[in-house]
Amino acid sequence: MKLLWIRIASCQRHLFHLQRFPTDVKVPIAILGAENDFLTPPALVKQFEEILASKPEVGSYVKIFPNVSHGWTTRYDINDPEAVKAAEEAHKEMLDCFHLQRFPTDVKVPIAILGAENDFLTPPALVKQFEEILASKPEVGSYVKIFPNVSHGWTTRYDINDPEAVKAAEEAHKEMLDWFVTCVQ
Repeated sequence: MKLLWIRIASCQRHLFHLQRFPTDVKVPIAILGAENDFLTPPALVKQFEEILASKPEVGSYVKIFPNVSHGWTTRYDINDPEAVKAAEEAHKEMLDCFHLQRFPTDVKVPIAILGAENDFLTPPALVKQFEEILASKPEVGSYVKIFPNVSHGWTTRYDINDPEAVKAAEEAHKEMLDWFVTCVQ
């Protein structure tokens, strides 16, 4: 991995293949698997674990969680404040799950939505609609920001050699972490 700026990696959704899995991992990595995952079955997660076990100096954590299915880490019920203390969406395709009309009654935990100015999947106008809904529930707490001059995927799929792209992604990551620290303390 040439991503030297990464301090720790967490892989919860395995959209990678074993053939492309980097054997030169240099940062601690966690892989969280699901017992009933049709895309990344437990046997494949075990193969990732074997690769990581061959590099004990890096540090790794691999666990297959029982009784859950594919996508378990990205699906949460924001109607259950006992399960979710705060939520953040920088990958707003998930907003489709919220069904804009139900959104006000579902939100019971603080939520942050980070949007991209040039996002064709979740355009700023849609992000603004969610912002208006969240603003009507000040008791819940919310933070919405549309980042200028960035496109869909700017927080995870950016050119590490582009200083502006790195700056925008790092700013979003910092704001996301600050949001969580504020909400879960």
